[in-house]
Amino acid sequence: MKNTNQSISNKKANVDKGFISYLSAYQGPLPSPEILQGFENILPGAAERLFKMVENEQKERHKNQKTIIRLSAIYVYIGVLFSFSAVIFVGYLIYYSITKDAFNVAIALSAIMASVAGVFLFRFSRQTKES
Repeated sequence: MKNTNQSISNKKANVDKGFISYLSAYQGPLPSPEILQGFENILPGAAERLFKMVENEQKERHKNQKTIIRLSAIYVYIGVLFSFSAVIFVGYLIYYSITKDAFNVAIALSAIMASVAGVFLFRFSRQTKES
């Protein structure tokens, strides 16, 4: 019986042997506090400089995003303005063609305007379905 107990204790000893690994991960615009403290120990004021750099980068990114949003809105308004102007102009051409008894021209212009409007409506409905 002693042999059996010894073999069990040996197996436990073999199982207990091993190693422990430690993995640390940190994600963000700044290094982990331990690394930041290391920078500060090497170069006093380095932590403050890093914070300023991150703050300046964030301000610049926000400024760029605001500019992009404003320009997008301006482009949309300009597109609506030009579209409205084009519809008014083509409508006038249709009216003028009818008054001059050029019904074929009026029908052709109407068909062109209807097909362009159909393309825009189809594209708009497709975009709303996708989003």
